[in-house]
Amino acid sequence: MAVYLDCAATTPIDPRVYEEVTRHLAVEFGNAGSRTHDYGLRARRAVEKARQQVAAVVSASRGEVIFTSGATESNNLAILGLAEQGERTGRKHIVSTEIEHHAVLACTPPRTTGSWRRSPPCGALASPSSRRGCWAIL
Repeated sequence: MAVYLDCAATTPIDPRVYEEVTRHLAVEFGNAGSRTHDYGLRARRAVEKARQQVAAVVSASRGEVIFTSGATESNNLAILGLAEQGERTGRKHIVSTEIEHHAVLACTPPRTTGSWRRSPPCGALASPSSRRGCWAIL
């Protein structure tokens, strides 16, 4: 019997989630950003209902729940948001090593805004073969 263990990439879906998603893809479809017609209005209500449900599960406010299309977009949002916050607060040290997932490495400097430079290797935080060092925001 095969056992799937790569749940970091994808995971089996709960049958209730499958049913809900399938209904919105096949029957209740619509662009939640288009509010000039019923399809869009229904889709927007469904997204907001989901946002409220997720917020309740993680004890957050509705406004703190952001849906993204996947890990790359989520990583970019988190890292670039931290960099922006660091610029405002003076907490300007973000560490990333060469063993990060490509989606994380791709959004580290120089592709981001701000004044970034490569810092020396980060000792125990970096892999033993690390020659790329870490990124630090100045």
